[in-house]
Amino acid sequence: MNSTIDDHAKFMEKLFNSINTGVYTLAIFVFCFLVVLIFTARSLFHPMFSLLFSLIIVGYMTCNALSVSKFYLQLLKLDTENVFSIIDTAYQVVYVYLTCTGGFVSDIIQFALSCIIVTCLALLLLFNRRLTLSTRGVRPLTHRYQITENIRALRLVAPVVLLDTSVCAVDMLGSIAFDVLPNFDAEIYRRESTYLPAYIVLRAAAILLQYGIPVVIVRDKCMRKTVLYFISKLCKISMEEKTAEVRDVLGTVVPKGASQTDYFNYLQQQWTVGFR
Repeated sequence: MNSTIDDHAKFMEKLFNSINTGVYTLAIFVFCFLVVLIFTARSLFHPMFSLLFSLIIVGYMTCNALSVSKFYLQLLKLDTENVFSIIDTAYQVVYVYLTCTGGFVSDIIQFALSCIIVTCLALLLLFNRRLTLSTRGVRPLTHRYQITENIRALRLVAPVVLLDTSVCAVDMLGSIAFDVLPNFDAEIYRRESTYLPAYIVLRAAAILLQYGIPVVIVRDKCMRKTVLYFISKLCKISMEEKTAEVRDVLGTVVPKGASQTDYFNYLQQQWTVGFR
């Protein structure tokens, strides 16, 4: 009986860690696309904002890469404590948001600071909007442009910070109340009957919230224009490759780059030749 439970627990551990590996590997490519997108749309924001925001996305990519490497080590049964310690330390160094974790008090303090940051961003957005309305037609054009740029940046950052705070809250709730961490723990699964449903619900919520970050970035008004530009370029290339040859009434292939005048001159020459 115990061997059956152990085998089932090991199977569940391998299954969920494999799913986590695939999910976080996909997230690496998604955030890589976001870096390219932000670099392409860098002219829409202040250069320093574009640089710092890109570094934040690179930080997410690095954290996901570290998580994937840890999942791979667990799947391959290379449970080296020193390697795991190095990965965890690197994770905290890269992802400054997690550097205060490690205890109940530090988690609460970090969550409170995150809530304060979200509140400040919301107040800044509201203040800049009111400032825009009150200074319309009064302040110089450079001041109004700066305020508009601030609003554009805040609209992009505020949802990202809110989702990031939500991910942190879900992780904190899981670690404190249910001993749920990103990697599935077979030992806790054998002891606690509530571990499996709590793990599924909390990890699904954390993953959906994390994937919500690229969604809100792409749905931003400025970023959406850049994405549509990418899509239009790809569709244009695809249409050019699939464009069939255009033939006139005489069955001759018409050059693609020909203008209307060139086309009529060409027809005139063909008719002239035909009547000779």
